[in-house]
Amino acid sequence: MGSEAGFYSLLALYAIFSLIHLFFCFIEKERWRRLSKGMCLPFLLGSVVFLDLNASWLFTGLLFGWIGDLLLLKKHKVYPFAFGVGAFLLNHLCYIAYMVIRLPSPFAWGKGLAAVALLLPLLLYPLLHRYVHQKHLAAAVSFYASSLLVELVAASALAYFVGSFPSLLVVLGVLLFIASDAFLGLTLFRKDHRRRDFYIMLLYLSAQALIAIPLALL
Repeated sequence: MGSEAGFYSLLALYAIFSLIHLFFCFIEKERWRRLSKGMCLPFLLGSVVFLDLNASWLFTGLLFGWIGDLLLLKKHKVYPFAFGVGAFLLNHLCYIAYMVIRLPSPFAWGKGLAAVALLLPLLLYPLLHRYVHQKHLAAAVSFYASSLLVELVAASALAYFVGSFPSLLVVLGVLLFIASDAFLGLTLFRKDHRRRDFYIMLLYLSAQALIAIPLALL
């Protein structure tokens, strides 16, 4: 009962602080947007702890996601952006690992997905380098984009083999994450949009919850 109450309490706080942050994003109050951004994900991490104490891959992934949130407060500077991409790459790798260990023949799936993750950046780099002109940054973004596509494959495989509603929510969460990052990349490297942070964070905060909570329930 205590664990259930803790889970719902922290999940409610995640929703409340996410709404507060989205409000500041929508009205474009930059100072309050920056202050509230790092207050959301710790509550989601705490709710997952109450839901499954053995979900160490999820805790670690969410921790890296929170670090990425803080680093991307300075997303217009090269090094914070690069390290932020690295933190989110580790966030996704942790999620992928958590999914793979729940698949049949996880070792075979792990090897296959690792091979895809290493080959995809070679295909993505020429395309992304057209928009991200710094070579090292384009390479980092290529590896990151590869991790998102591999995560989508892993989530889809999990939904196929498990066949439960929570597993379908994980696929939806990954798709929202891809949409959030695609819009972030568009506003950074192509054309800025008004209230960009509202749309990016709406997709991102929904994605983190739709990935982490259903995975912990499986």
